[in-house]
Amino acid sequence: VECSFLNLSDIPQSRPDSVHTLDLSYNVIRTLRNESFPKYIRLSTVILSYNEMEDIQVNAFAGLQMIRTIDLSYNKLKSIHPEIFASNPKLEFLSLSSNPLTHLPSKSPILVSDSVISLDLSSCFLTEIHPLTFSRLPRLCNLDLSSNLLQTVSVRSLENLPDLKTVQLANNRWNCNCDVV
Repeated sequence: VECSFLNLSDIPQSRPDSVHTLDLSYNVIRTLRNESFPKYIRLSTVILSYNEMEDIQVNAFAGLQMIRTIDLSYNKLKSIHPEIFASNPKLEFLSLSSNPLTHLPSKSPILVSDSVISLDLSSCFLTEIHPLTFSRLPRLCNLDLSSNLLQTVSVRSLENLPDLKTVQLANNRWNCNCDVV
């Protein structure tokens, strides 16, 4: 269902039971409240890019048992709760690209998910990746950290990711001197 460019400030609820893909890009949604998608039982893809999103409550995506792809790129998210996708067992592809995620937790993971295989954190103004940042994403295969403000990345932050195949790191502010080695 194409619902982009409609100046929507909330999730539409008409005839949602048969919807597989919901495109809500280019609207003015600021907040996703708990259980924002209560009747979207078949939803596999939701595109929420280019909104005004500043807040997502921890159970906003609760009940989306079939969701595989969530695009939250180009919003105003400064942080997200680590457990926000814990109840989405089939979620594989997540984009948080181009959000000012300046408040990454230092002593806890960014996300808790046993299913996410691709995570896009490009252009998020990230300055640091902590050892626990990806520790609760055991199936992660593809990680995009390009176009951030990173100077270094600790090997410890990636060591518990047995399926990791690709890490994109281009366009960062790398500290490339002999002290790094």
